[in-house]
Amino acid sequence: MDITIKLLTDISRSQEIIDHCNTIYGETRKDFLGFKPDGTQYVYNDSFSNKNQIRDSIINNEVFIAEVFQNSVYKLAGCIRIVESAEDQGKVWKEKGGNKQFGYQTLAVAGEFRGKGVATQLVKFAEKIALEKGYSEINCDTFMFGSDEGRDTYKRCVKFAQSWYERMGYVVTE
Repeated sequence: MDITIKLLTDISRSQEIIDHCNTIYGETRKDFLGFKPDGTQYVYNDSFSNKNQIRDSIINNEVFIAEVFQNSVYKLAGCIRIVESAEDQGKVWKEKGGNKQFGYQTLAVAGEFRGKGVATQLVKFAEKIALEKGYSEINCDTFMFGSDEGRDTYKRCVKFAQSWYERMGYVVTE
């Protein structure tokens, strides 16, 4: 299978990327639980309801897509958001002193293309960019928080992702 990875610059494709990610996150994150700053619990919803979030990432040259040529057309197989900032990355990066960091988020691969190397190629692509920019580490997360009791989707998907990253040489940090 021939996978092409390219920078997404066409803002008119924002909704396509939002729909792609929301479909995937709906499949894999339906029973995630999180906590608000006041300590109250909520069902984690990682959907992109704000078009500006993806649009701004496209404008900032942060969104890369993987396409597969199939049946005479290119199909969106996956996407990744590559960021070079402390501000966008949350608590872990800020605890490192707020220094400029390199990482990725929004790694999402369509179900029909899972297990075919799309995610691996997207991550390797991000790693290549990090090396070219002189970074010695790259950050990502799998949303490992709270108890997994009674959360089968969480156990299956998030723990699979963590073990996948470990097989690729990533180290788990708190």
